[in-house]
Amino acid sequence: MRPPRNPSKLGPSEEPDRANLRRHGRIRCDMLTCGLGDVVDLSASGMRVTRTSLGANTLGEILDVRLQAPGLTMVVRAKVVHISKAGLLRRNLGLEFVDVTPEIARGLTEIVRVAMDPVFHEGPT
Repeated sequence: MRPPRNPSKLGPSEEPDRANLRRHGRIRCDMLTCGLGDVVDLSASGMRVTRTSLGANTLGEILDVRLQAPGLTMVVRAKVVHISKAGLLRRNLGLEFVDVTPEIARGLTEIVRVAMDPVFHEGPT
């Protein structure tokens, strides 16, 4: 059977569950930055970054990305798996982490924990 041309006309039981298409859940980290641009969100397998510079990245490119949270910095290797236009001079990059060792996985967990800590968001009282 041929799929319908207008997926918005699908009934509720027929619509694809987009949340289940990802391998890992995403976490928004306002206090997390990287050298490429603004980190929009991060998961166990990668992250999305909005890049405002004119740097030309290509699909499949492997990058060493420096992640920074208050008091913590780490470098992780990532592959560019998605590029989309986000404005006149802005691009969204989808990055997939590669060569993730248990040590890097622990570092990612720690940097997310620090980036999400409300003490850093609110500042000293």
